[in-house]
Amino acid sequence: PQGFDVLSGDDNLTLPLVASGAHGVISVSGQGFPKTFSQMVRDARAGRMEAARVGHYAMLRFTQQLFAEGNPGGIKSTLAHLGIIHPALRLPLWPVSPQLDAALAQSVRELQQHEL
Repeated sequence: PQGFDVLSGDDNLTLPLVASGAHGVISVSGQGFPKTFSQMVRDARAGRMEAARVGHYAMLRFTQQLFAEGNPGGIKSTLAHLGIIHPALRLPLWPVSPQLDAALAQSVRELQQHEL
């Protein structure tokens, strides 16, 4: 209805939802890579679907990793790898496993190229 905006709450579904008429997203992965994620949304809203798909697939593995062990451990690890926050967490937050942390570190290195 007019005046009612649909927002995606699932980062992995943002592209198909925006392509189907959703207005935007409340994003977790966009906190780590705001330029790449927001450009993907802008491209989709403008009908530039090929460009939007590039951003979507650049972020997809990273976004899946973010939620692999629950939220917010993945984004906290990411923000620490980016030097935005200190890596220590206080209870009730729990850090991601060393394996996931290493995978996120690799994804961060790869995605930093999109943020330039």
